Formats: sequence, structure tokens, C-alpha cells
Amino acid sequence: MKKRRNTAPREIRAMFDCNCAETGKEIRKGKLCVYYPIGRKVFHPDSKQAYEFRQMKADESMGYNW
Repeated sequence: MKKRRNTAPREIRAMFDCNCAETGKEIRKGKLCVYYPIGRKVFHPDSKQAYEFRQMKADESMGYNW
């Protein structure tokens, strides 16, 4: 049986230097960023996508499940 990968977006520490898929800002190795595995994209913590991710997580923690 094949193991399924977790495709949910999540906050991670960057494993190497890269750039935000939305803003183009530099993300240094070891810094916190938001990772979307399906698109294989990372987002800088100041980007709109990262802000929306944090809002979604806050909603989930309060019991909202859109």
C-alpha cells in the first residue's frame, strides 16, 4: 500500500534560501514560511497568502469549519 502524503498547507522552516511565490521576497534558510505542498510553493510570512493561512488556522481553532 502506498503511503499518502499530507497535502494540507502548513507553516515550516525553510530548508534552503528561496523566494516567496507571491511577493518575490527572499526567504532565508531556517526562517518560518507557509508551504502549500500541492502547488509546491512557499510564501513569505508578510504575504497575503500567509495572512489568509493564519486566519484559516485561527478559525479552525475556534471551531469554525467552513
